[in-house]
Amino acid sequence: APARARDALAQYLREAHETGGGGAERRTAPRYERAGFITILRGAARADAAARPTLARFRDASTGGIGIYLDVPMAIGEEFVVRVPHARGQKMPVVYRVVRCYRADATAGAQYAIGAQVARVVREAETR
Repeated sequence: APARARDALAQYLREAHETGGGGAERRTAPRYERAGFITILRGAARADAAARPTLARFRDASTGGIGIYLDVPMAIGEEFVVRVPHARGQKMPVVYRVVRCYRADATAGAQYAIGAQVARVVREAETR
């Protein structure tokens, strides 16, 4: 299932255009710049927590991670869920783990830049 989920995520991301990588690049997969906003579910990755939908500005994504901008910081290690478009119009819940959070520059339109890695894909049985 994880390989199938990564393939689905890769297919979704191929619709975007690849960005040029400046500076020290640590990514192992190509990243794709995405415009607009996405809803992340903070707390949804923990069974004991109520999910808090939060609107984030989409920065970029790859098969291994995602970059977003938020008005509030997130703790390193914190997990959140993004429902990624999948086959037949369905959405696949992907759990991301925050690996970096830093103050964004004023041109970002948000206060914090968040970098997160794919932690796992939620199976259908877990969402029922």
